[in-house]
Amino acid sequence: MNYDRYRVMPAGALLVGNQNIDIDDLNYKYAYFSLASGSLVMVGDPRKLTAGRQTFYYKWNNYLKQMDAKYQYTRYYELYDIFDRPTNNNWDGCYRINPDKQGGLMFFFRNNSSDPKRTFKIPCVHPNDRFKIYSFETGKKLGTFSGKTLIEKGVTVSIPSIYTAQVLTIEKVK
Repeated sequence: MNYDRYRVMPAGALLVGNQNIDIDDLNYKYAYFSLASGSLVMVGDPRKLTAGRQTFYYKWNNYLKQMDAKYQYTRYYELYDIFDRPTNNNWDGCYRINPDKQGGLMFFFRNNSSDPKRTFKIPCVHPNDRFKIYSFETGKKLGTFSGKTLIEKGVTVSIPSIYTAQVLTIEKVK
């Protein structure tokens, strides 16, 4: 729903999903990142969370707050027609990059697609700047790229399992 409606209303105003944090769902990380790509509002009883889920939510909520304080990424929502219309058999995603501060988050979702990796262009960066892209979750750096390379060639994202998400941080190198 964000794909169609964010063009008229800010993504933060679209409360889609009503994800219950306390239900027994093996794919809770995928659902969490899906909500975080729009507006992170969850329902449920946090007292019923397992220790593993408490750790996951605590870690990611803190990181998202830090990134929003640094880049105000929640004010920006870009698709730039780079992502196809999301379907069950396709990838989905969005960029939450502050064009003035040249940093933010990129959300990628492999639905039931047979492709374990895809290359995505990032047209919302400045071509003359350099950017590092890394995964907060794994601590791995995908690399440092020129803005021109990201605009023209893009970055390859690998997600080996279906119904899995990956959140990447992009930051201008000073």
